[in-house]
Amino acid sequence: MRFTLVLLFLCYSIIAQINYCDKDIIINLTTQTAYGYNWNVDGFISTEQDATLVVNREGSFIVELEITNEYGCTSIDKRILFVDNCKEWTYYAPNAFVPDGTNKTWIPVGENITIDMIRIFTREGQVIFEGVSEWDGGEFMGGVYVYTCDYTTITGLKLRDLGRVTLVR
Repeated sequence: MRFTLVLLFLCYSIIAQINYCDKDIIINLTTQTAYGYNWNVDGFISTEQDATLVVNREGSFIVELEITNEYGCTSIDKRILFVDNCKEWTYYAPNAFVPDGTNKTWIPVGENITIDMIRIFTREGQVIFEGVSEWDGGEFMGGVYVYTCDYTTITGLKLRDLGRVTLVR
């Protein structure tokens, strides 16, 4: 079975991350109407307005589009596409927790990963928690905190997640 990912190129860049789960991914590369098109994705070249690419391996791919208007002016748009095999490992970081509620602590979870280090920061950048265990919020006020989570996958890939977590009091 195949599934389709559509990357729509306009005038902004975005990072896309997908899991392919041992299936081919059909990527439909689409853009606005222009005079000329040059797609380049990891050696795949196309001059069509709408191109189709099949990806069946993990890795990171730079998706680049150069468009030319009727006056010969060009513009380049780039995106990074990360493709992971989701059967090997998973990772998820909750975006909120309630220490006095059902979910009393916060920690990223997943399968076939090892948490190497979690850091929680205030808005001012002060580290208020550092470790590999759950964060209980301590005596800190409710609000939004920034975190980093360094983890290692079963395949030995070392990754860092950066995000925000809301502490609800």
